[in-house]
Amino acid sequence: MASQISIIQCTDDDLPSAMAAISNGFGHDAPFFDCYFPAHDTSAGQESGLKRLQFWKENSPNSTFLKATTEAGKLIGFGVWTFMTEPVSDKLDEVEADVGETWPDKDDADHMRELWQQYVPYRNGAIGDSKVLEMLAVDRDHQRQGAGLQLTEWGTRKAEEMEIEAVVEATPIGVKTYHKAGMKTVVEETDMDLSPRFADRRQVKLIFLRKGGTSG
Repeated sequence: MASQISIIQCTDDDLPSAMAAISNGFGHDAPFFDCYFPAHDTSAGQESGLKRLQFWKENSPNSTFLKATTEAGKLIGFGVWTFMTEPVSDKLDEVEADVGETWPDKDDADHMRELWQQYVPYRNGAIGDSKVLEMLAVDRDHQRQGAGLQLTEWGTRKAEEMEIEAVVEATPIGVKTYHKAGMKTVVEETDMDLSPRFADRRQVKLIFLRKGGTSG
């Protein structure tokens, strides 16, 4: 019998376990995540990712940081839902505390800047004033047990209460879970038109889904 899963808000003390679950959950299956959290499966990458989660939590009052836990209290999943009230800047240096520290390699930094500039217009166009699932990850050892669905449904319920849309930006792997939560695809795949210098890098594809409002 599967363990009962609880969805509750994260504390600051939960963030190291959350970062570990995020890294383990995504692995290297999502190119955008690998770019956005460089070397996330190393101790240095974990430390850098943790600092960014802490900064995000401290500076985003409209975000709710959630954890999925087992009956024993183990953190197995993590999600962040944000009520968006204004567009995000497409300039990476305006939204990240320290681009040079996070991406010390200049080519990696330039690549992420281009990705961000291409990605944000899709994001802003899909979102408007919505409740947005900005991140969701479930530890690889606990996937397909319902944690991802419950983290998603937490936000769709809140959006329904607020009478606004719930929006998710997803990797192809996560789409099935979001469809189970009643979300509908509104952008099949983003088309990132990057400079030729980055032609050898893995192609990034993101999908946007919506529930509520005009999407049903």
